Amino acid sequence: MQDAFECSGATMQTVIETATGYMIRCKACNWHEFPKAGKPGASWSFNGDVHRPTFSPSMNELLNGEGPHHNADLPTRRCHFIVSDGQIQYCGDCTHELRGQTMPLDAWTDAQLAQHGVTAALADTADKPNEGG
Repeated sequence: MQDAFECSGATMQTVIETATGYMIRCKACNWHEFPKAGKPGASWSFNGDVHRPTFSPSMNELLNGEGPHHNADLPTRRCHFIVSDGQIQYCGDCTHELRGQTMPLDAWTDAQLAQHGVTAALADTADKPNEGG
């Protein structure tokens, strides 16, 4: 179980570390997870700052694409974005209404953090870069 940073009683954490990666909130798609290095196909780096994260390179996800989880009743969507210094920049090839916009990442709510097993206070790790491994 990991901890969350709290400021004046409000959780300010924008990244959740899971066993397999790092989750961020997305206003268009709910959430995305950057796989940790060492996981097959993973090539993202993370600056280790859960308050003002930077991931590199961009994430380009096709949601409800071909495959075993495809749902013919739902549309296929693309969400392509860059996360830099706590901002999410939606690229022009997104198929949702936020394409071309840049905005601050939303912090996880206490209820969302609890749902993912995150509690208490996480020390700021910005001075300890994490290559995801």
